[in-house]
Amino acid sequence: MKRVCAAAAVAAAALLLAGCGSGPAADPPPEVQGTATVTFSPAPGAVGVRPDVRLQLLFSRPMDTALTAAAVRIRPAVACSFSWQADATELTCSPAEPLAASTTYTVSVGSSARTRDGLSLSGVVSAGFTSAAGTSPAAQTCIFDTARFDDGCLFGP
Repeated sequence: MKRVCAAAAVAAAALLLAGCGSGPAADPPPEVQGTATVTFSPAPGAVGVRPDVRLQLLFSRPMDTALTAAAVRIRPAVACSFSWQADATELTCSPAEPLAASTTYTVSVGSSARTRDGLSLSGVVSAGFTSAAGTSPAAQTCIFDTARFDDGCLFGP
């Protein structure tokens, strides 16, 4: 009887081990299910964003650059020069002019954006941020040199 119970226990353990990993798989990441994701910079909800900021969109998969750039909207409108990283996962918008002061901007990527292999975003994806109160471009570090005053630094109002 002990041999039968021991054999049954070994057989049950073997069946349990054989069944490991053969059950339903965990949900795959969203991009495997037929969508791509996007991360925005400046971060959604950011306040006090410098007026000379470059807007960046980081995608989870290589994108169809023409379709995706055409699907990007910025409100209020900003004239941008778009550029892509070589792997087509990062789109940068370099504004032609500094952003307006104390303005809330919304960056959207429409549903017509596609990955290189035809996947879409889950729908329109948007994020907003607010520009800084001043309209001056990036702060410049100035070093006083008694021999030179032609370093491009401006002082005063």
